[in-house]
Amino acid sequence: MATVAVPALAQSKNDELVVDGNDWLSASMAEHKAFLVGVANLIMAEGGYAKRNNPVTPVMAVVWQDVVKAKH
Repeated sequence: MATVAVPALAQSKNDELVVDGNDWLSASMAEHKAFLVGVANLIMAEGGYAKRNNPVTPVMAVVWQDVVKAKH
């Protein structure tokens, strides 16, 4: 189980954010869609930035290619 630090202003003395998948499982379909659209936007933005600033293949493109190749 992974934990993530939350900025000091957003957390009380003993609060700790726990990443264990329960939030995803309890989220609505609209929340799932919003998250996935956000991730897709992040990947597209990272790809555009990388093309302008770095001639090598963007990291997320490599990860995605590995996932697709593993399925075939």
